[in-house]
Amino acid sequence: MFSDMLRIFKLSSLTVLAVLVLSACGQKGPLYLPRPGEDPEQQR
Repeated sequence: MFSDMLRIFKLSSLTVLAVLVLSACGQKGPLYLPRPGEDPEQQR
């Protein structure tokens, strides 16, 4: 019984980790912080 719970916990943890990693694949935008006073929309 304990081993089943441990297996479910490991599988759930792996699933959550995979979702978090894959959700970052579609992020867009600059990979830096703009300088103060700059408008990021004008740089495109």
